[in-house]
Amino acid sequence: MFLTRSVLNKRLFQYGTRAMHYDAKNNVHIPESLEDIRKHHDKTRPTYMMLYFHADWNPTCEEIEDKYHKFCVDNGTWTHYKIDTDAQKRIKFFYDVKCEPSFFIFLNGMLMKRIIGYNFEHIKKNLEYTIEAHHGKFDYHDGVKDKWVDYYTQVDLQEAEVERDRDPSRQGLLFEEHL
Repeated sequence: MFLTRSVLNKRLFQYGTRAMHYDAKNNVHIPESLEDIRKHHDKTRPTYMMLYFHADWNPTCEEIEDKYHKFCVDNGTWTHYKIDTDAQKRIKFFYDVKCEPSFFIFLNGMLMKRIIGYNFEHIKKNLEYTIEAHHGKFDYHDGVKDKWVDYYTQVDLQEAEVERDRDPSRQGLLFEEHL
């Protein structure tokens, strides 16, 4: 059976396209691509954000799955993203993730801390410090405290940093799957 364009469009509209899946039960966003993360950031501009990089084959990631979901629910003021590094190689390459599990902590769109491993007490202390610093320890000037960093400027800075610090053994990823 051949489907006409109007039937396909109707089905696409009916089922919708999923750019970013949100698991409300566990308070986790699951992006399909790097562009999905960028669009979601531009739309929501979260003050506090954490990226969790995992791999399904990694026994450590499998072991901490339930603890991670409980952690996300307990820290509801944060926007959480869960990224499968095998399925989303472009995101892994962009953030230069070398090991799973990895957690990246952002404040107003700026990368504040990279944590490799799964000590949730250590991660919680870093989240609390980020909130504390945002509300008092940072010397904000000219009323920028509650302004979200221009995301694309931050992306450009991160890309330049990644280009400078990139491990030569990872260069092969550039050509993999037309990244």
